[in-house]
Amino acid sequence: ETAPFQHFTFWVREEPKLIKFAALDPSLGKKSRRNDPSAIVIGGYSPATGVLDVLAASIRRRLPDVICEDAIALQREFGCVLWFVESVQFQEFLRTEIMKRAAKAGVALSALPVTPIVDKRLRIERLQPPIAGGLIRFQAHQTALIDQLEQWPDGEHDDGPDALEMLWTGALTYAS
Repeated sequence: ETAPFQHFTFWVREEPKLIKFAALDPSLGKKSRRNDPSAIVIGGYSPATGVLDVLAASIRRRLPDVICEDAIALQREFGCVLWFVESVQFQEFLRTEIMKRAAKAGVALSALPVTPIVDKRLRIERLQPPIAGGLIRFQAHQTALIDQLEQWPDGEHDDGPDALEMLWTGALTYAS
């Protein structure tokens, strides 16, 4: 009953004229004892309604090469205008490597570094009002992301909510 994320709004049909963004939490070894998954979350933001639809949520354990391959494949599929990539230590190298590999593959992928300066708990919990209010909407099959949100802050992993927070903040900042 005390979990901050209990009410989710779901969408079925993609709205037209969405501005697409992506967020990546690579989770490269900072908590290797827990073997954290990486999270890539794609969203479509509607400036007309202020709603962000989560279009894809890929949360799984993967090596850096696979993170690069998956990011490029998702960029091909969704054509995001901007990626937000957590860039602490080695993650910054990965961000630039993804852009280099994408360019070699003929895929335009612009990625901004995100260096968290606000406490993670506060960053993730500030998603509660837009999620509860239906401003961030999900698809029923995005179970890994929804499970991590429902289990916050006591769950084993938080990579999905962390990426979702980067996506929401980035969309609000850059969609205009």
